[in-house]
Amino acid sequence: MRFTWRRERGIDVGTRVKVSGGYAVRPEWLSLVPGPSPCVAGAVSEFVAGPGSQQAAVVSLDMPLEVALPDGTHIVGSALVLSLRHVGHKWISGEIVAVALRPDTPLGHTSTSTPWGEQVESSAVIHLL
Repeated sequence: MRFTWRRERGIDVGTRVKVSGGYAVRPEWLSLVPGPSPCVAGAVSEFVAGPGSQQAAVVSLDMPLEVALPDGTHIVGSALVLSLRHVGHKWISGEIVAVALRPDTPLGHTSTSTPWGEQVESSAVIHLL
């Protein structure tokens, strides 16, 4: 099944993206990524049902990402699930997205887990490469 809305919004399976930022100047979810302007990159591998009626983009990362959770535990994942923050927003560079990290090893349910993975940021920025 092919979704035509993906083409209209500039993103499709195979599109390379970079994800960075958050509410903080140095976002916690990227605190273990080296460099002055940390970000992660990868390619859209599929679309899944997201929150509400929107689709979420699954991004297979170029390198696994390790994130420190608020309870002090660490998770490692090789895929992000990105969802647009607001109805009517489009999959374009500069858009604000919520980020869930799909752990490589299931952790079970935690206070920040979602059906898509562990919620690590609610206000990151996506850039189409």
